[in-house]
Amino acid sequence: MIAWLVVTVLMVLLPRLIFSGAYVVPYVIPFDPGLAFVPVSAIFFGPAGVWGSAMACVLGDLLTGTWGGLRVFRAVGWFLAAWLVSQLGRSLREKPSLGEFSSWVKFVWVTVLAAIIASAWNALGAETTRLYPFSYTFLVSILHHLVFLCGFGFLVFQFMAPGMKDRDIEWESALYFTDRVLPPFSLMFIILFGSSALLCSGAWGLALMYGYHPLHPVPVGGHLGAWMESLAIPCMVLQVVAVFWPNVRLPPESAGQLGDREYAWSSLIR
Repeated sequence: MIAWLVVTVLMVLLPRLIFSGAYVVPYVIPFDPGLAFVPVSAIFFGPAGVWGSAMACVLGDLLTGTWGGLRVFRAVGWFLAAWLVSQLGRSLREKPSLGEFSSWVKFVWVTVLAAIIASAWNALGAETTRLYPFSYTFLVSILHHLVFLCGFGFLVFQFMAPGMKDRDIEWESALYFTDRVLPPFSLMFIILFGSSALLCSGAWGLALMYGYHPLHPVPVGGHLGAWMESLAIPCMVLQVVAVFWPNVRLPPESAGQLGDREYAWSSLIR
């Protein structure tokens, strides 16, 4: 697990360091090509990929000068985003590529939700520290994250997945697995999708109302205050609940027949 953790940190961190002087929004949203490696790391390396993605975010922020308390929000956001991809994208590990339409669709919606979660935490950090308005940071972050998670992340997965699939996943023997019965899984997805859609529509609506959107220049220090926070925080709490939705344990399947079983969240601290 330590080896996969180190590999994840290096894959995600090094591309960002190469472009360390480039920012989408100065000192708040770094230009970060390393995010393209987050999906493949989370899917194939499990909890090691999750922790590695969060650690790469923290190290990148420390080494490139991302401002103050924003680092904590960004780290939490990428931890949750990577855990979501690891959980809901686990079945993609059995696919040698994303050539099948169903696999491509799953990769897209999983990475889109991950981009929304990571963007929300980054934006909340910018809003609470009074750097930039939530709606502005949120919408710009989503555009940036989608390019690298869904776009270049798709290409990275296509390139690396065939080789990764042939390797023995030894770390899986150290994890706890649980089975999700259909109703909890469906409800989890509905909560996650609904809260994310509400967050996006609310942020866009307030962006149009106050002019804090990606097509409008925004000075440092602008913020939306309690209006945005009262909408964003409940939606983000629902996202966290959905990502860590309680598992329903069923009788274990025979060895090697894991199907759609999910990692129990306790595997993150083993």
